[in-house]
Amino acid sequence: APAPTPHDALFKAAFSQPERAAELLQSFLDPALCARIDWTSLVLHNASFVDDKLRAQHADLLFTARAAD
Repeated sequence: APAPTPHDALFKAAFSQPERAAELLQSFLDPALCARIDWTSLVLHNASFVDDKLRAQHADLLFTARAAD
């Protein structure tokens, strides 16, 4: 995996907790979309899913959540 930068390490430390990630996402996403998301269902997943050729292309933090409809 690529060596983390100080910015990357700070971001991951701050937002790897689902509660903090929910706060960040809610501040940027459309309010109508936010109202459809079950924020209590937000789950952090392993973001290491690329092969060696794409090692530089990886997800920083990957979350899933349930939504209405």
